[in-house]
Amino acid sequence: AELACKLYLLVFYPRASTPGCTAEGRGFRDAYAELQGEGLAIVGVSFDAPDANAEFAREEEFPFPLLSDTDKTLAIAVGAADSPSQWMARRVSYLVGPDGVVWVAYDTVDPRGHAAQVLTDVRARREVARAVDVANAELTREKSDCGLQDRQRVGRGHGAAEVSARRERDRISAASRRTAARDEPLRKNTVG
Repeated sequence: AELACKLYLLVFYPRASTPGCTAEGRGFRDAYAELQGEGLAIVGVSFDAPDANAEFAREEEFPFPLLSDTDKTLAIAVGAADSPSQWMARRVSYLVGPDGVVWVAYDTVDPRGHAAQVLTDVRARREVARAVDVANAELTREKSDCGLQDRQRVGRGHGAAEVSARRERDRISAASRRTAARDEPLRKNTVG
């Protein structure tokens, strides 16, 4: 529930206090302020016992939580493990958007460069989202302008039914043009 409606990274790592996992964790620790500035929460997960993860987080001064998936149900559910008999989680991560949809699945992770990769991806996603917002605002404005033109037509003596009929005619005409354009290659290739 803490992560609901938030952007977060779910980081599976094989074993607490090992060289690769330490390097990966330090990368996220060192980039934490930037990642948090992008609105990203980080959660690390391993099969280690809670006390081993607590010691690892304390020793490395990680500002993010480390969870213990000792029964491996989460790891199996998201593909970080294949079965309960697997003794270590795969080194995989999932960047999850505020809507709960996985934005990026990191199946191959370089522990030393993973934090930088995630930061780049979060920033790129944000840029795309901004561009979509701008495009949507432009479309909304254009639709609003069309509605204004229709109201102006009605005001100039055109009846609302006439404006509605004109709109429907334009819609059908546009659909017919799209269909004709789509079918044109078929007509050219039809044996006569």
